[in-house]
Amino acid sequence: MKLILDAEPKNSRGEAIPLLVGDFVSVNFIGPDQVCALTFKIVEKRMDGQITLMLRDAGRSEEHPRRQHFRLSTIDDMCEDPEAARAAGKIKAFVREAGNPEKLYTTKTLNISGGGMLFAFYDDMPHLNSIFDIEINIGGARVFPVKGKLARIERKLYENEMVFMVGVIFLEIDEADREAIINFVFDEGKKSEPAAD
Repeated sequence: MKLILDAEPKNSRGEAIPLLVGDFVSVNFIGPDQVCALTFKIVEKRMDGQITLMLRDAGRSEEHPRRQHFRLSTIDDMCEDPEAARAAGKIKAFVREAGNPEKLYTTKTLNISGGGMLFAFYDDMPHLNSIFDIEINIGGARVFPVKGKLARIERKLYENEMVFMVGVIFLEIDEADREAIINFVFDEGKKSEPAAD
């Protein structure tokens, strides 16, 4: 499959998203009640006025309820909205390099959805395409073991400290655990919505 972009894609904060050979791209088809996510691997990248990506099917497609794609908070929300910061504070995550249980990163969870998480890494910078073993604990409930892949990384000032912002996509997660995360995100999102008149 060929994907042609007129300009470098940007995230919700206007920052460029790096697209590197070997990384994975998830294409979402969004309907009123369902989201179908197809995953492709970037096998070639050309830049000649446009960005052309050659993609190969990674053999993964998933359908999920649309609400999975709500995220609990964003960095900006947490700075401006005490309720979002309070809810995000209910999430504890322990992040280790897959295959190296002794390597525990010092992190803070910034947001979460049924498909992944955004962390601030405070000490070491992980390698692009790193695979992590993550233990997620929400509100003191049971621990959810997840395997995730580093999808993007950038250096940024956060709470007066330079950190590595690390976006992780879930590669392996029990569907019951995913549903529990989705429900938590959905319920907390409802709490922060303004009351109807």
